[in-house]
Amino acid sequence: MFNKKIRVFLKDKRSQIGETMTWVVATVIIIIILLISIFIATSYLGKNKGTDFLSKQSDLLASESFFAYLLTEDSEGQTVHEQLKNEENLNDFNGNLAIKIFDGFYKEEYPDVWVGIIPHTGPLTFIKNKYFGSEPSGIGGQYSWSLITKKSHISQRIPLNENKSVELVLTHE
Repeated sequence: MFNKKIRVFLKDKRSQIGETMTWVVATVIIIIILLISIFIATSYLGKNKGTDFLSKQSDLLASESFFAYLLTEDSEGQTVHEQLKNEENLNDFNGNLAIKIFDGFYKEEYPDVWVGIIPHTGPLTFIKNKYFGSEPSGIGGQYSWSLITKKSHISQRIPLNENKSVELVLTHE
């Protein structure tokens, strides 16, 4: 009887040791795989390379404000996006709202603020509106403007339809 209990105890002990060894080996293999992947990632990125999650050419708060502006509804329940899609230019509601939002909140950081319509026909042109003028100051076309004036700017463009887009341009001095 006593020998029988010892044999059962030893069998249980061996099975516990075998199971423990399996988990130890599996853990070591997982750690080796993680170390290899970390080594590959660091050697691929190198010392001079890095990841940049937020572009230096964007302002997250201004971008979110622009999207919220486009989703704002007037008293008739029509959003600014729908108004701009159906009309040729800014109207009193969305023009004055844009002045309140963008001039009110961003004028200190960005001295030149422009919101308006850009047609998709021909070279890059800005459609003049009575709220922000014909184009951001110093711009003779967005691409040539940044090369000539060396001003840094942030812009966010949202397509309205196949013929035009609405754009927000914020310019640093």
